[in-house]
Amino acid sequence: MTGAGDARTRAWRAIARTTVGNSAWSYLASVLGKSATFIATIVLARLLIPEQFGLAGYCIFAMQFLDIISRFGLDAALISQGDKAERDGSSVLALGIAAALLSYAVAYAIAPALADFFRAPEVTELFRVLALVLVIESFGLVHNAILSVRLRFRAKLVPVVGRNIVKGCVAVALALNGFGVWSLVWGQLAGSLFATLAFWMVCDWRPSRQFDRDAVARVMRYGGSMIGVELIGALRGNIDYGFVGRALGAGALGLYTMAYRLPELVIRTLNGAVGNVVHPVLVGLRDNPDQTREYYLTYLRFIALLTLPMGIGMAVISEAFVLSFYGARWSGAVFPMQAVSVALAVSSVGYAPGVLYKALNRPDILRNLSFAKLPVLVVVLWSAVGWGINGVAVAQVGLALFYVTLDSVVAGRFAGISLAAMMRALWPALFSSAVMGLCGAALSAMIGSNDLLELGVLILVCLPLYVALVRVISPRSYTQMIGLLRRDGATTGAKSGAESGP
Repeated sequence: MTGAGDARTRAWRAIARTTVGNSAWSYLASVLGKSATFIATIVLARLLIPEQFGLAGYCIFAMQFLDIISRFGLDAALISQGDKAERDGSSVLALGIAAALLSYAVAYAIAPALADFFRAPEVTELFRVLALVLVIESFGLVHNAILSVRLRFRAKLVPVVGRNIVKGCVAVALALNGFGVWSLVWGQLAGSLFATLAFWMVCDWRPSRQFDRDAVARVMRYGGSMIGVELIGALRGNIDYGFVGRALGAGALGLYTMAYRLPELVIRTLNGAVGNVVHPVLVGLRDNPDQTREYYLTYLRFIALLTLPMGIGMAVISEAFVLSFYGARWSGAVFPMQAVSVALAVSSVGYAPGVLYKALNRPDILRNLSFAKLPVLVVVLWSAVGWGINGVAVAQVGLALFYVTLDSVVAGRFAGISLAAMMRALWPALFSSAVMGLCGAALSAMIGSNDLLELGVLILVCLPLYVALVRVISPRSYTQMIGLLRRDGATTGAKSGAESGP
């Protein structure tokens, strides 16, 4: 019995190290890349006005949907094939390029209608040029997916980071030379071209002339089930931009877009990076329901320990950050940034069930839930537009709470995990983040300078306070968090998420 227990412990430690190690590389690649973009954004905020960011935002809004149609879920389908991915890759690559060319033709045709919808004639040409990204990136889709299957997330550093560095440098250089909103478009194209070439350099897989119709049918079945989910997900994630842009104009959209930049960089990037690693690991565990449940609870606890304090902390520092780095012309982004930070922190918990469904080959559950949520989303956000971008941002917090509750109930029934077990996994992060936020808000009110000094003091006080709170109220969670981050054993492993107390 002891031997079996030791073997199980060693297996969980190996899985934990694999997950955390690859999550670290995946997150590092995303953070470094988006940090480069974010630094460029700070510079561009001084060179461009909110209306110009808003014009680019109109194009990006539509691109979210065309990108999903172009990809057709092929990357996720290929990852889910596991060791068959490299064999099917040539067929998927040909299919992906064909889909991208078709999507570009659609983009070219609908550009005038998009410009009419947003009442911005400049959008026609901007969108037609930006849509070339679809074709460029289709050539690297399979290489990216194969690196994920091989769990070679370290190898993605060059294409992911390089894409954003090139994009930012080109955009800033062009903005300095008076290209205005076009600097954002040409920067995006340059970054995509670099990333595609880099994926071919770091991944040794090469396509053959073989075209397997069975492989195409297999990935299209998976992709077909996923595309509805992803389109609804894109609508859920971007319909606020559409409503703000249509009802309030390019200037308001520019402010609202800027409010998302830091929360997206920190929270959404981490969430996506960890999810990208957890997906293939859960695929490997799906034949063992007990291990899947334990691993899922560990994942839930781990992501909450990181993202909840990030969101609350950013809400506290938003005003000092915006005024210090963006400047006074962007002050209208302060309150939306505070609300969005909280909303994304809450949403990070609701992201976990989607990763579970995809790994267990049940994207239909995700699709059905997405369709069920859509009417609520549309009604709430369209009603909130009447209160401006502040109202829309507050509505996002309410929607995030509703979605997390619904997703947790469904995931619990599907995987046999009680809500009580989920709450035990989340409790240390919830309590510690709330106390940290209250203390940070009180400290901010006392300092009241809204400058770099306040920003530095808040960060130096809030971060150690949060870690200390976790250590006091849940030594097990503290040990797990520090152990996983150090990659030195994961001694509490998956058990910590399932056991009965903090």
